[in-house]
Amino acid sequence: MNRLKNKVALISGALGGQGQVAVAKFIEEGAQVFATDLAPSPHGEVASLLESDSDKLAYLGGDLCDSELLDQLVNTAITKFGQIDVLFSNHGVMVGKPFLDTTIEELDRVLAINLRAPFLLSQLVAKQMVQRGSGGSIVHNSSVGGIVGFPTMAAYGASKAGLAQLAAARREQTGRVAGAADADRRSRGCPGRAGTRA
Repeated sequence: MNRLKNKVALISGALGGQGQVAVAKFIEEGAQVFATDLAPSPHGEVASLLESDSDKLAYLGGDLCDSELLDQLVNTAITKFGQIDVLFSNHGVMVGKPFLDTTIEELDRVLAINLRAPFLLSQLVAKQMVQRGSGGSIVHNSSVGGIVGFPTMAAYGASKAGLAQLAAARREQTGRVAGAADADRRSRGCPGRAGTRA
């Protein structure tokens, strides 16, 4: 309890199965949470937590493919809670089709949501961590599908594998910024099958 006291977490994909658990756990551990998902208003446990403790939780819905929304998320989170110490990039979408049958439109959608959005969001968050000079953690929720090849997950697997290199490359830069050696502790999770919308 209270391991994350005085910490602020930005959590994307907050209304999915793993996201709702993450929001509740971060709050239980003492963090303030700024949550986001595609839905304009929260539901489920996130809605209940927001109703019971708006000092600990805020929510802003929207499409993370919109770069203006990403700016708004980071700026609003900092305005509300003063800083961002943790980014849990948890959102994602899957197209369950074989490699040969996946369309350009489906590929573009998966890459935009699963790779482009985490890239841009972590870039914005890392910049404010470096500016503050107080460190932080950026965690990408990848997937076992980014490690093991599955016949109906070519686009999804490629996007999740890309998160590993994103995390590694990002750390190579932010870890070398003068005076900010701990500005970005990279990490990625690789869960297997889970009860989520993706």
